[in-house]
Amino acid sequence: MKRNRSIALLLVLALLSTACQTSTLIASLRAVLVAAELAITLAGGPQIPYLQQVNDFIVKTAIILDGPGTLAEKGALIAAAAASIAADCNCLPPGTPQVVIDAIRAVTDQLCCFLASFGACPGCQKATAAKAAGAQTLKLSHADRAALSEIRTRAEQNLTNLKGIRQ
Repeated sequence: MKRNRSIALLLVLALLSTACQTSTLIASLRAVLVAAELAITLAGGPQIPYLQQVNDFIVKTAIILDGPGTLAEKGALIAAAAASIAADCNCLPPGTPQVVIDAIRAVTDQLCCFLASFGACPGCQKATAAKAAGAQTLKLSHADRAALSEIRTRAEQNLTNLKGIRQ
């Protein structure tokens, strides 16, 4: 069983790492969500607060992206929302299984990749489209809005599910 979870984790991590390089903002946000959902299945008490913060960020970000404002304004709001997430998780005490460590790192990596799109992740070397975009607005199709709604709903469900896990 552990071996199957480890293999599944490696496949998801490989898939997510390619999404970081070629995705749109919505696909990148979905990658954060998928990594968080995988981590939830593996997480124990120490990881719960961090995963709650990440899912809360996903909900807020979906609302921001679907709302009014320029890319620069949305980037500033998203960076502010990200500031609430613990910079250093402190949720991996000694003895934490490697598969859990890998899952939490995947969440952090995907979050950083997403934030790099807004110039809000200092450790990332990715070009920041939002900085160059200035006053441009984000044009969302009906499919984009539906995708953001689905991402938000899943993140809200994750928050509900996390309340049931012992800390």
